[in-house]
Amino acid sequence: MILFRRYKKCILLLSLVFLPAISCLYAQPLNNPKENLSNERKQFEQDIALIEKSLKSIESSQIAGLNELTLIEAKIKQRRRLVNNIDKQIDTLQKEINEKQQTIKMLQDELKRIKESYASLLVQYYNMRNKEDWMMYIMASESVAQAYKRTRYFRDILYLLQAQANEIITMSNLLNNEITDVARKQQRLEDDKTDKDKEVNNLETEEKKSKTVLSNLQRKEAKLRKELQEKKESFDQLNKSLSSIYRNELESGMDISAGDMPLITERFEASKGYLPWPAIGTIVSKFGKHLHPYYENIELPENKGIDIQTAKNAEVYAIFGGKVTQIIEMPKTGEKTIIIRHGAYTSVYFRVDKIFVKKGDDIKSRQRIATVANTSEGSVLHLEIRKTSGKRNMELNPEHWLLK
Repeated sequence: MILFRRYKKCILLLSLVFLPAISCLYAQPLNNPKENLSNERKQFEQDIALIEKSLKSIESSQIAGLNELTLIEAKIKQRRRLVNNIDKQIDTLQKEINEKQQTIKMLQDELKRIKESYASLLVQYYNMRNKEDWMMYIMASESVAQAYKRTRYFRDILYLLQAQANEIITMSNLLNNEITDVARKQQRLEDDKTDKDKEVNNLETEEKKSKTVLSNLQRKEAKLRKELQEKKESFDQLNKSLSSIYRNELESGMDISAGDMPLITERFEASKGYLPWPAIGTIVSKFGKHLHPYYENIELPENKGIDIQTAKNAEVYAIFGGKVTQIIEMPKTGEKTIIIRHGAYTSVYFRVDKIFVKKGDDIKSRQRIATVANTSEGSVLHLEIRKTSGKRNMELNPEHWLLK
């Protein structure tokens, strides 16, 4: 069955979840706390991914199981309807048999009465033929025709009774034949009912098995969700520990722009919620889509970052260590943009003026990189944070990354 194969697949996935945890018991502890935490973080990510994969597999199995159970229940319902219909047909045929048997009994009673009358008349007929009374009865006839009729009287009655008896016997035979035919039909229906009852029993067994498998999947799902919650809580706690270490590094001015890209990416991710602000000011336009403040039901263009209102000529700082990959100047407006790479992440600073870095520079967190440009709208710095995944760039909400 499909449901059981899916269930076995879920068990295999679950075993993959717990194997890494077992192997960790025999791993040698690392001397570097930060590296140790980073490795634990990766292990948690793998465990969480495997648990989530197992949960998806379980959910898929549950859907398939519920569909199969629904089909089984529909089949059981259909078979029971057929059994009920057969029962009604059997009852109808039984009533027909009972009625025919009752008719036969009435005919048999009538036949018995006719036979008794026939026997009595026959005895009287032979007794009277040997007596003088019978001869006197014949001789007293007024005519030959009347005498002839009197001589045939008893024989005619006997013939009539015999004919009635033969008719009753014929009708009884016909009814018995009909009862036999009806009984055969009834037996066929009984056999069909037996087959349908067996089908219902088999389907009920399947239904019970499916419910057991679904129940096991639900228990396994509940256990996995609990474990997933615990893993995520531990993961969040570990992230806080790493963030604390990286925040201390940021505050101490440690240069974290150097090193390999994966490490920078990991450090940037771990610093979520603790990155320094690029300039001192107030957010005047938030990330995402928003309605126009004055015109009802008019949607403003999507903001892919945040806009920070600053003082005139306010200084702009890098939110994290990295490498300057581009400095762009708009030909018509003269507005400048700085793009800094932080591993898989990028911070983009729009509407800057005086620039203190150049393309290719390695910079530190909180390093001064420019000043905010003064425009007709005032001094407003636009900050975007992006994540590169393959060929795709994903815009992130900077508010979620900056220090509250």
